[in-house]
Amino acid sequence: MVAAGIGACSDNLESNAACPSLCPGLADSLRDTVVDAVMIDSSVSGFPAIGQEPFLLIGTRGDTLDTRGIIRYDSLPTYYVPTNSPADSAIVGVDSAYLMLRVDTSETKPGAPVTISLYDVDTGNTDSTATDTAVAVLAPLFSPDRLLGSKTFAPESLVDSLRVPLSNDSVYYKLSHGRPLRVGIQVTGTDRAQIRIGTSVNFVPPQLMFKPAPHGDTTGVGSVTLSPMTRTPVGSPLINDLQDYLIVLKGTPNTTAPLLTVGGLPGHRVYLRFNMPSSIVDSSTVVRATLLLMQVSNPLSPDAHDSTTVWPQALLASSAITDLGRALRLLAAAGAIGLDTLERFAPADSGLRQFEMVQLVRAWHTGLTATDPRALALRTALEGESGAEFWFYSSQGPPALRPRIRLTYAPNRSAGGSP
Repeated sequence: MVAAGIGACSDNLESNAACPSLCPGLADSLRDTVVDAVMIDSSVSGFPAIGQEPFLLIGTRGDTLDTRGIIRYDSLPTYYVPTNSPADSAIVGVDSAYLMLRVDTSETKPGAPVTISLYDVDTGNTDSTATDTAVAVLAPLFSPDRLLGSKTFAPESLVDSLRVPLSNDSVYYKLSHGRPLRVGIQVTGTDRAQIRIGTSVNFVPPQLMFKPAPHGDTTGVGSVTLSPMTRTPVGSPLINDLQDYLIVLKGTPNTTAPLLTVGGLPGHRVYLRFNMPSSIVDSSTVVRATLLLMQVSNPLSPDAHDSTTVWPQALLASSAITDLGRALRLLAAAGAIGLDTLERFAPADSGLRQFEMVQLVRAWHTGLTATDPRALALRTALEGESGAEFWFYSSQGPPALRPRIRLTYAPNRSAGGSP
């Protein structure tokens, strides 16, 4: 650790918010140091939790990515009310069935036509406690004999609402036999074949629509609109999460030491736990704290040259929680406790990345946060919605490239006035 006096706050703190109040009495005693304070760093995958995705990134990107959407309609009506009669009528046929997808066009940028195909992915499992979410079970169900419908869209026709036709006979068979309609969504094409669709989490899920009458006999028959719902697994806290979710058949590449991974699919978060110098954090006034990370270029990432944001977030998990995966689910809101977001950059970029964490460091000292131990997480802003995967050197990397913290502080003065 090397400490050096700083002569002028305005020159060295770059208009830090704490500077004006500290400069009059502390400018001459400010010190600057860079410390290797990381005691634990690790990447953990599996974020967001299944069914917690605000959007589903569904696409096929050759050797780099293959993801599918699963939408459950486990409660199908068997009666309807005609528009010209108050009495219920039994549904004896289905016409004009389709799936309405709400698309995030800001992140859907194909360069060629894409085909959206819908498959029957009901496993037929009658065990009401089964989750039926295993990729090994669901992937084979995307087969030609289970195709429910498809449509090809030109790039300019990928608007915010897309209708994909469904087999009328298949929908009617499901509702008349009391079977759930579980739809698997696949997107294929020759270039950037992917779309992002809304989910139940953000209240714009795929909707099943049809007219509850045979073809040619729909006079006085309005459309039925159904949102996703699931009846299994009974008694499980997951039941609401499994209305619509993503499965990853081919994800972004895994890394090993000395690299930390943020983002990708499945999504990764980084856990960083610090052993901060007590002589500084607990016995000084910290006026600036900056986490320094060295990014490593990842040309293998999907959309490797598209910029996005990495968020640092404070952990709220206590030291009693030793499972890092569980701890990484207990985060303060993005931007809380004064944590700045890193500037936007691309997975293929490289170089020093840094963000300010002075308020978090002060909170560790004052006890204004439940964060214990002293730790934070890194995640992408589009976690689970983008394949962007970032690499950083870990504490096992070359010494000059490891995570570090730069601290600017003023030692507390004794009663006699000396620092």
